[in-house]
Amino acid sequence: MTGEIRKEYGNFPAKGRRKGKGTEMNLNDFLTHLKGVKKLANGEYLALCPAHDDHNPSLSVKQDKDRILLHCKAGCKTEDVCKAMGLTMADLFLDGGQPPAGNPIAVFYYQNPDGGICYVIKRFPNLPDGEKVFVAYMPDGIRRGIGDTPKILYRAPEVIKAKEKGETIFITEGEKDAETLRGKDLVATTPPFGANSKWLPEYTDLLKGAKVVILPDTDPPGLKKGKEIAVALQGRVASLKLLELEGAKDVTEWIERGGTRESLLELEKKTPEYHPTVTEKGTAILDTEGQQIGEPAITSVGNTHKFNWPPEGLEIVVSRLSEDRHHVISGEIDISLKEKILLGGVRLNLQSARMRSSTAKELKDLWSFIDWAKALGTVCQGVLERFRKGEPVEEIWPNEDDTLAPEYLLEPILYLNHPAVIFGDYASGKSLCAQAIAYLVQLPFYDNELSLITRKEPTPCLYLDYEDNKANFNARWSALERGFQCGTTPIFYRRMSAPIADDLEELGAIITSKNIGLVIVDSLGLGAGGNLNEAEPAIRYNAALRQLNVTSLTLAHNAKDSVTNKRTIFGSIFFTNLARSVWECKGEQESDESELIVSLKQTKASLSRPHPAMGFSLLFENNAIKIQRTNLEGTALSGELPLWYQIRPELKAGAKSVRELAEILERPESSIQKTLKRKEKKGIVIKVEGGRWGLKL
Repeated sequence: MTGEIRKEYGNFPAKGRRKGKGTEMNLNDFLTHLKGVKKLANGEYLALCPAHDDHNPSLSVKQDKDRILLHCKAGCKTEDVCKAMGLTMADLFLDGGQPPAGNPIAVFYYQNPDGGICYVIKRFPNLPDGEKVFVAYMPDGIRRGIGDTPKILYRAPEVIKAKEKGETIFITEGEKDAETLRGKDLVATTPPFGANSKWLPEYTDLLKGAKVVILPDTDPPGLKKGKEIAVALQGRVASLKLLELEGAKDVTEWIERGGTRESLLELEKKTPEYHPTVTEKGTAILDTEGQQIGEPAITSVGNTHKFNWPPEGLEIVVSRLSEDRHHVISGEIDISLKEKILLGGVRLNLQSARMRSSTAKELKDLWSFIDWAKALGTVCQGVLERFRKGEPVEEIWPNEDDTLAPEYLLEPILYLNHPAVIFGDYASGKSLCAQAIAYLVQLPFYDNELSLITRKEPTPCLYLDYEDNKANFNARWSALERGFQCGTTPIFYRRMSAPIADDLEELGAIITSKNIGLVIVDSLGLGAGGNLNEAEPAIRYNAALRQLNVTSLTLAHNAKDSVTNKRTIFGSIFFTNLARSVWECKGEQESDESELIVSLKQTKASLSRPHPAMGFSLLFENNAIKIQRTNLEGTALSGELPLWYQIRPELKAGAKSVRELAEILERPESSIQKTLKRKEKKGIVIKVEGGRWGLKL
């Protein structure tokens, strides 16, 4: 089509317009449309991606022969990046590359309200597959793209004058149709880039108070675009009509087939005022410019956020939020309209424009008149703000009544409203200890003989069971009640499968409704989820416990530290670091005996001094479990006691040297020597003949 007569539209300079070669964009021109550009050693560039809220350059730009290649690490489509820059895909072809091919067949000048040229759009011959080619240029008509230039409606000065005179303004899809109507002495305008472009608030502002008739193309995208514009303008203009012409794809074809100015005005006169249906209103609800109902109501519980537009019955819920090691934040999204589930259980990267766009397209197939792109954008932005915002800043002053003594839910095991962990081997008695703790605090059994101090008021408990089932748990709970013989009390039990962090919404509701004060997680592996040796599951798990805002007790398996050779919680060191109280549980039971001896030794105490090891005897008889305190001295678990408590029974049997004690207890001589010296100063031991030590009578 090279050589075809070029048509130019709009008020443009009659002289001084540059022509000829050099109209193609080069890479440097392209980069001027981006921010935060950095050149890499390999010749490529990194820049802030304009298609999403980018704070760390994620858009890769490089030249490959006669084209520019783009790649957004956040997943934005190349087409979306170009649109955000005010460019088209054609602008990615350089120095004679195709497209565009040949000379432009039409040139459209977009003007500011004062008449100055804002930007220029040129139409080139169609591609071989029939695709239309439009390219945007700066006001000189030479440099491609429009950069940060604000977009404006076509022939804006004429639109303003028509509005002031009370004349009708027709909105078409594309400049060609607008020029067709101008040829019939009618005022017409269009947004740039056709049905694929976004209707902007600036366009609505320009038309406020005007008499408007929308003449959409009659194909599905055109009709959809027409209704989108109608919803955006509803309530903002003096008169609004949506006129769908029959028997033609657009107004130009309608006139070519015999339509006249008079017949068009007659159709416009017969067309009723536009009133959106309920579903069409949905777009206005989500369009902040519409202001029909305003912003959605937002409620947040933990990491679950609900966005509601009550009059329309639209609800979008984002839950199970997580942030991976690359700081990508994702969540599970559920969408319902009038109690009908449109989308459920879909995991969405909240920072990915591409994922939001593809999800919006799926939803449009179900309810096409809701601006899902805007809805999801509003929701994702709102969730990200709340996720990152955290707790408010508070001013704290010294208080004479403050004390370093911690508050306990169960002294000395559980600090009030802090996380605790009991870890140990399989069959060490961890679960029975946890159920006994729940029994003591829930009753409460404050005058127990176990030297465990409860609060005076009962504390409801929630037991989250990942390892067993309700029947076995119930049997142990009943056996403990028969052993304590102090009264019957229920416990809230929930069989679990999903990690705590993924079930926060439901757990938060249970804790609130049941007034839960202690949550017990049995056990850590499934409760945290993921690879326990990595930091992320530990941090995510403890962040979830923190949001529950109650005392927690987690049961965990153990591992041996390769450096210190000490037993620790299995997995990342963060499981230990983020707990406030950690206890190691060891059990000793002969296969033919009904008694289990248990040692609980505190290995970490963040709010107090570490407590010495405590011994308990669990006796299984007559379908009951009786628990009593026991002295660990002389048992296989005596090694859990402080060193002096291990030395004392040996000296009771007779005087011994430091070397003899070290061999018996398998402890360093230096540690035994220091302990004996301290006790000597207190007058508890004396040194006797032969360098041996004995108890002082």
